Amino acid sequence: MSSFQNARVKVTERHGKNGIRLVVRVVRQNCGSDGCIASGDILRRALREVDIWIADEDFSDILSKSTVDGHLSADSFVAQFVGELPSRRRNVVQVLWERLDSGRVGYIPADVLLRQYDVSRHPDVVSRRRSADDVAASFYTDFSDAEVVPKEELFAYFAGASLGTERNEDFELRVARSFNLDRPAQFRALAEGNRVDISTLGGTATSTLGRAHPLYQTSAQQVGSTVVGAPQAPSEFNRKGAFTKNAPPFVGATTLNTSITTTRV
Repeated sequence: MSSFQNARVKVTERHGKNGIRLVVRVVRQNCGSDGCIASGDILRRALREVDIWIADEDFSDILSKSTVDGHLSADSFVAQFVGELPSRRRNVVQVLWERLDSGRVGYIPADVLLRQYDVSRHPDVVSRRRSADDVAASFYTDFSDAEVVPKEELFAYFAGASLGTERNEDFELRVARSFNLDRPAQFRALAEGNRVDISTLGGTATSTLGRAHPLYQTSAQQVGSTVVGAPQAPSEFNRKGAFTKNAPPFVGATTLNTSITTTRV
């Protein structure tokens, strides 16, 4: 493996799928306005801020490959450290980014990302290996250090997630289902009922999964009852029971029971 690959392995072992994003973040925090890192020592200290220790031989090779025109380039380091996602995986992350960054400003507030994350179809939640609150809290923790998430960091996060996912189809489905990319806009509005209240994740989160979801509300009185300005039928038009309350008793076999019964409607 190359020196960058060795470094990615160390980072993933230490911090899981969020490790690559953490390294990108700390390197950007330690580079100058010109996009350069002042010295190898500063890069080494930056990596140690997130508990990453790289062997001298690999570190020397990383410095050499990250040097552009005599300067230690943060862009060059980040590009090689993160690596390139396969096109199919990159495409689905790009679709997610374009949906989140609707204003095309290059970054999104972290709370926007957290609000859009939907745990209801997470494999561990579906199989009941983990609770919805636990999965949501894990995602929340990954981004608890950020007020805003630049595009570069979101791609770095999914680069880390990609390392643990063998098949392109599985990666694509995980991203699409986590943010309802595979469902129409009308459903995404309803899916707010599936989200975990992230404001409570510091303590005990309250999930609204299950029968609280609007799709499970079969009563016509419930569906749409919370819509502001929803029309209300005048009470005089309520004909509840008017067609059956005076019906004569029925004597005979029912379709559910062959015995002779008397049924009053």
